[in-house]
Amino acid sequence: MKNLLNFAEQFLGQKAEIKPLAGAGSNRKYFRVFCGESTYVGVIGENVDENEAFIYLAEHLGRIGKRVPKVLAVSDDRLMYLQTDLGDISLFDLLVKNDPTTEKVILQVVEDLAKIEVEGVKDVDPCRFFGIQRMDKRSVLWDLNYFKYSFLKCADISVDESLLEDAFDNMADYLCSLDGSYLLYRDFQSRNMMINNDYPYYIDFQGARLGPLGYDIVSFLYQAKANFSPELKQRYLALYYEALKKYGVNTDKVAESINTFILFRTLQVLGAYGFRGFFEKKAHFLQSIAPALKNLGEIVEHDFPFECEYLKRVCRELASRITKYECDLKESKLTVTVSSFSFLKGGVPTDFSGNGGGFAFDCRAIYNPGREEALKTLTGMDREVSELLDANADMQDYLVHAFALVDKSVKKFLERDFSHLMVGFGCSGGQHRSVYSAERCAKHLKAKFPQVRVVINHREQNVKKIFE
Repeated sequence: MKNLLNFAEQFLGQKAEIKPLAGAGSNRKYFRVFCGESTYVGVIGENVDENEAFIYLAEHLGRIGKRVPKVLAVSDDRLMYLQTDLGDISLFDLLVKNDPTTEKVILQVVEDLAKIEVEGVKDVDPCRFFGIQRMDKRSVLWDLNYFKYSFLKCADISVDESLLEDAFDNMADYLCSLDGSYLLYRDFQSRNMMINNDYPYYIDFQGARLGPLGYDIVSFLYQAKANFSPELKQRYLALYYEALKKYGVNTDKVAESINTFILFRTLQVLGAYGFRGFFEKKAHFLQSIAPALKNLGEIVEHDFPFECEYLKRVCRELASRITKYECDLKESKLTVTVSSFSFLKGGVPTDFSGNGGGFAFDCRAIYNPGREEALKTLTGMDREVSELLDANADMQDYLVHAFALVDKSVKKFLERDFSHLMVGFGCSGGQHRSVYSAERCAKHLKAKFPQVRVVINHREQNVKKIFE
C-alpha cells in the first residue's frame, strides 16, 4: 500500500489517501485513491504479463469506443497501475436488488457484447494477450481438467478416467471446429460490469483471446448467482443473435453451439468455485456451487453434437447432490446449521456462510449402533437407532457437554447480531451417531432459542431440513 500511495502521489503531484477495496476471484489487489475532489483506483498485480495484457486491452478497447477504465499511469516495474474510478455498483448488485433499471442495462450489455466480439478483434494484436492467444484444444482441456481436479475429485464421486477423458476430447474437438476469429472476452459476467452514469463499463478482460461466438453470452446469462429465468435467458439470447446479424454474422452455427457452451462454461466455473471455495474458502464461490449445479442438471438433459453419454451420467450424479451445497442463509436472523458427517468421506463440512469457525464434535468414542446387524441399514433418524442411543449413558453425557458449549456461542451470537454458526457432529460413516446427535442438537436449539433459524444438514444421507 505504501508503494502504491507513493506511486499515485508522484503521478498526481499532491498528497493522497488510500483505502483497500474488496477483492474478487483474482490475486490482484484494488485500492481507492482519494486526491482532492477526485478518486481513482490503484491496482497491484503480481503478474507483469497479466498487467500488460490488461493495460494493452484497455487502450485497444478504449480506442475503438468501448466503455472500459482508462489506465492513467503505470509503475516502472509494471506491477502497479492507476486507472479511472468507475464506482462501486456492478450489474450483479442491480440483479440481486431487482433494481428497475436493470432491464435497460442488460439490453445495452447484449448490444455491447456483439460489438466487442466483432469489432474488438479488428487491429488487435494477439501477441499482447495474456498467455493464450486463442481458444485451442489445449486450453479447453485445461478448463475441463480444472473442473475434474478442483471440483469433481472433491465431490466423492467415482469416475472412469478413460471414459471421462474421451468425452472431454470430443467436446474440445467440437469447440475448436467452430469459427474462432472473434474476440473472446473470457469472463463476461455481471460482476465485471460496473454501472457508471447508468451505463455498463467493462473490467477484468485481461484473459481475452481469439475464439468463437457463444461462450461470452453464455458466461453472462448462465452466471450461477445471476439467476436469470429460462424465459429471460432465451429472450436475451434472441436479442444477442439479432445484434450479431447487424454485423453480418450468420447466427445459425452460434445457436447450434449454445448448449455445448452452456455445458462447457458450467463445468469450467464449477472448477473455479471448487478452487476458490473449497481451497481458498471464499464465501461467494461456495455459495455459487448450488446454482451452478442447478444449471448443470438442466443443460445435461439436452442433446449435443458430440458423444458425451458418460459425461452426462457424471453430471447427473453431481446435480443429484445439490442439497449438499445449498446455502440456507438469511440475514434477518441467526442461522445455526447443524450437520452430520463422516470423517472418512470428506471430513468436516464446508462453511458456505463465509463466517468460519463453529464446532466439529467427534462422536466416534460412542458405541456405534451400526454394529448391530438389524440396524446397519438404518440411520440416526430411525426410531430403533434413536431409542438405543437415548438409553446410552455415554451419548447423553456427551450431548450435555456439547450443548453447553453451543448454547454459550448462540447466546453471544444473538447479542452481537451475528448471522451464522456452524455445528457439526461427525462419526465414521455419517449414518448413526452423528445423525442422531445432529437431530437432538437441532431439537434442543429450537426449543431453547425459538428466535433462531435452525438448518439440519445430514450430508452423507443427502437430507436437509429447515426450522424457521
